[in-house]
Amino acid sequence: MGIPYLPVLGLAGTDLLRRRDDMKLLPDPFQPERQTVVVQAMRPDVALFHGLRADRAGNVFFGYESDNTLLAEASRTVIVTVEKVVEALTPEERGGTFLPGILV
Repeated sequence: MGIPYLPVLGLAGTDLLRRRDDMKLLPDPFQPERQTVVVQAMRPDVALFHGLRADRAGNVFFGYESDNTLLAEASRTVIVTVEKVVEALTPEERGGTFLPGILV
């Protein structure tokens, strides 16, 4: 996504902020009298995944629900291994957790 941080609701007033240097309490840009917690965005160098199948275009089907797409979008490099490479993924496979080849 390319954004440097995200607001996180519910952490203001907790002691977590004393223990984490990737979180800050800042004025809300829309209501400056209210404080909000912002968390620094993660930018992993590499994300490794293992899926069930991939097609020749690099699209991957995992067969389970996950946040793999979010991690792939955040990472500089994405490496995927699969059980089987097929010519094209079927529509049923596209209904589960699906990672588009452009992210691989």
